[in-house]
Amino acid sequence: MKLKRFELLLLLFAAAAVLFTVGFLTGRLTARTRVYVTASSAAPAERSALPDASAASDPIDLNAADETTLMTLPGVGPELASAIVAYRTEHGGFRAVSELMNIRGIGETVYRALLPLVTAGASVSPGQTDHP
Repeated sequence: MKLKRFELLLLLFAAAAVLFTVGFLTGRLTARTRVYVTASSAAPAERSALPDASAASDPIDLNAADETTLMTLPGVGPELASAIVAYRTEHGGFRAVSELMNIRGIGETVYRALLPLVTAGASVSPGQTDHP
């Protein structure tokens, strides 16, 4: 039994369709679920997951907070908390919250999430730090 050209093309097309469908369904079954978090929804969700941040009604003072306290803020981990303390020590404290943008690792999204949660506290003199 010899297949005509049209039948052969139809058979190849059907086989390709079956292979595509099997691959597509296998990919959907094994793919990880991706969750996309936008900046506007990130701050409340992350903040409510942290007991210290959700219980605090007053903003955290960038000039007085230690690394542990800073890590309760959304988007701030150990490295970023250390960088904030290092910046504070090197520059004699924060004069404004906007100085956070000078720290590597704090971009517009993280800054906007932190803005309502932090304060620069009282003004500090250039030589004054909270370390002995």
